[in-house]
Amino acid sequence: TAAKVKKPALAEPVSWWRAVRASTRGCVAAAAMFCSCCTPGAEDVQSELRAGSNNPVPYSQASPASAPEGEVPVAVQVSSRASARAPPEPAQRAAPVNGPPGESGVTFDMVLSDLNAAEAKVYGQAFARLPGGKSVRGTAGRVPLSDTGLRRYVLEYSAIEEAEVDTELLKTGCLDDGGLSEAKFVQLLRDNAVSETAALEEFIGASNDGSTSSAEDCRSRLLLMGQCRLKANFSEDEWDRIFNTVLMSAGAVVPMDDWIIFCNTAARIIRVSQAGGIMKR
Repeated sequence: TAAKVKKPALAEPVSWWRAVRASTRGCVAAAAMFCSCCTPGAEDVQSELRAGSNNPVPYSQASPASAPEGEVPVAVQVSSRASARAPPEPAQRAAPVNGPPGESGVTFDMVLSDLNAAEAKVYGQAFARLPGGKSVRGTAGRVPLSDTGLRRYVLEYSAIEEAEVDTELLKTGCLDDGGLSEAKFVQLLRDNAVSETAALEEFIGASNDGSTSSAEDCRSRLLLMGQCRLKANFSEDEWDRIFNTVLMSAGAVVPMDDWIIFCNTAARIIRVSQAGGIMKR
């Protein structure tokens, strides 16, 4: 039986929340109220929001619950430094930064270095699996607009809502072509990674004056958008690489037009990573 000693006072958990400036914390707090999927609940009071985790772990779960009140077995005591570490990661994690290719053969590095090519490969493979999608004797494939597999894929990997699928498909001009071509299929997904309304709503949450936002606040807002709206589950290193790529041309102050571009690019990276099996959902 392990000897018992008085339970030491645990150090206050260290979180990225206090590592950023006050304006960013205000943005994140406002986002939590604005985005319905992030509305704080009772459990959130004891949870930490960490980049790259969709399921924050309550700190009450990080310490033994079986020991009597005021005491803790010596075998499970930890130093105050260890107790300040972040909570355990979920069992299911995204692929590591330099991990193997996803189901499509596309790697995370390829997504960041050549997004257009990654989308063409991932979505092109998906198109070929749809009825009529394969090219036959040099003739490009055409998928009927009524195909349920096509509609299901569009709903899964784009921001198009079910009531708008027919409208968006017709906008591609494929009706007279006898079906949707691969090129138009890829472009449809590329153009609808995130809705314009959602992008504007996210910008309003990051902006103090309605017309500009700091690059730091945009970075925090992109994280919230990815985790809340798109259910992205990247590691911290992967999030950093995504933001460094997306915001490479950003200045200290980001106008709305630039934000729309950054938001769409980040959403495209997330969507193709999900579709290509690079990031597990």
